[in-house]
Amino acid sequence: MAPVLLIRSGVLASSVLNVPHLTVELQVATGLVLFGTINGVQMGALAGLRPEGSAAFEPRGACPGRRPGQDGGRDRETADDANLYAVCSANALINVATYDWSRICDRCDELYRAAS
Repeated sequence: MAPVLLIRSGVLASSVLNVPHLTVELQVATGLVLFGTINGVQMGALAGLRPEGSAAFEPRGACPGRRPGQDGGRDRETADDANLYAVCSANALINVATYDWSRICDRCDELYRAAS
């Protein structure tokens, strides 16, 4: 879209907008459109790579005091605390019963194959 806008900026300024002296400004705006597009793609990619994004299937709230994507240090604390371990186990069973994990995993496999 940006190259088309750059090439046609003179025609756009003179015939559509009826102000031919805005051709240079439209060409500058084309650069901004291109920059905004690239920026959006990079921000989306970075958002998908953050630690929380890699643990997308970890149920939120299953274990109090634990955030998805953290290192295993909290897992050891959870295993040592019998009450917290029981709460986490009960919440994990609720999450297993709530979601159709086989369908979710199959869909993810399809998406990963398509992206490769």
